[in-house]
Amino acid sequence: MALFCPTSQNRVAPIGGNQQIVKALESRLQRQIKYGKKLIAARKDNAGKIELTFNNSPSEKFDAVVFAVPFSTLREVDLQGLQLPQWKLDAIKNLVYGTNSKLMVGFNSRPWATLGSNGSSYADLPYLQGTWETNPSQATYNRAVLTNYTGGNLGAGLNSKKLQREAANFLSNLKFIFPGTDIAAAKINNTEFLAYLENWSFNPLTKGSYTCNQPGYFTTIAGNEGKSVNNLYFAGEHTNSFYEWQGFMEGAAISGINAAQQILRDFK
Repeated sequence: MALFCPTSQNRVAPIGGNQQIVKALESRLQRQIKYGKKLIAARKDNAGKIELTFNNSPSEKFDAVVFAVPFSTLREVDLQGLQLPQWKLDAIKNLVYGTNSKLMVGFNSRPWATLGSNGSSYADLPYLQGTWETNPSQATYNRAVLTNYTGGNLGAGLNSKKLQREAANFLSNLKFIFPGTDIAAAKINNTEFLAYLENWSFNPLTKGSYTCNQPGYFTTIAGNEGKSVNNLYFAGEHTNSFYEWQGFMEGAAISGINAAQQILRDFK
């Protein structure tokens, strides 16, 4: 048994960041995407079409609908009018999401490299659980970034509004693993740490990081997340199989392709 998932070794990244993928897809769709709409209810009419009700516009009816939002937010939508089977309702209600956060801190040097390390570490310290060098391919001897990856109560509690405190806490632990990192941390105008924090638990569009399967998952939920219900389809990392790419962007992309292909088959 491998201690850490071998599939999590990210070897390539798009130039300009992962958001370039989304931007490229958006450019192909042109004006089809509508922003500022919050789904509050979904129901099926007598003709079998799915009617979606949004917070700031009239309801709309569709021949087919893909729910590509995490179940953590979908369960806040009124779905009673869809008359979903109990196995699907149970999956939507009970699927658990992680509380992972990522704190990225800039450095003016790479003390870990001097020690013969690539920046990866695992610990049970109060403010540090796991680190890696964020973008080693673009790092130099005087410019680098480390990611502090956390979960559980620590990940859930990190507050981006108190970024400087969170960065200082992290560095106070990091120095015991990589001596000199507290001194090498980059500062803006020699006062504030150069850092960024993303806590997905605080994001109202996700309310969690990604699928975090709990005891009972494999006997009550597994395999039901992505199953369609008539003309209602589901996509997202949570709908991809645990044995494939659940929890990864790859899983989300694959699930979107699968949903599109299924719709084409069903409406052929």
